Amino acid sequence: MMKKSLIAGTIVFSTCFGWFNPQVLAQDYEDLKVPKAVPARPNTPQPNSGGSSVPTAEAESDGLYLNAVNTDIREIIKQISKVTGKNFLVDPQIRGKVTIVSEKKMTVEEAYQSFLSALEVLGYTVVQAP
Repeated sequence: MMKKSLIAGTIVFSTCFGWFNPQVLAQDYEDLKVPKAVPARPNTPQPNSGGSSVPTAEAESDGLYLNAVNTDIREIIKQISKVTGKNFLVDPQIRGKVTIVSEKKMTVEEAYQSFLSALEVLGYTVVQAP
């Protein structure tokens, strides 16, 4: 009983002084738009590169942010496929949501390793084709 009145008193006190905003707690975080894995600078072919769209070492050194909050793993697989250029065959039973947040830019390899860790948390793995 004492804990309940202490918590209620703290909320009332905080509300009176503007420290507690009930609207913040009422936000539906599912509706927030979260940026997907996006290269920091688009990988465009150089004029004399022969039209190859393979990421260069320079493009990889620029890095990318990988931020996904409560995102379906299939959506992350699509984004990682775009960034790495790798193809994935995904079993229809693969399901789950993950959160990956990067405050700093990552290399493509670091983003891929973060993706592999997210899969492992859900009990999945990537099997390389021969």
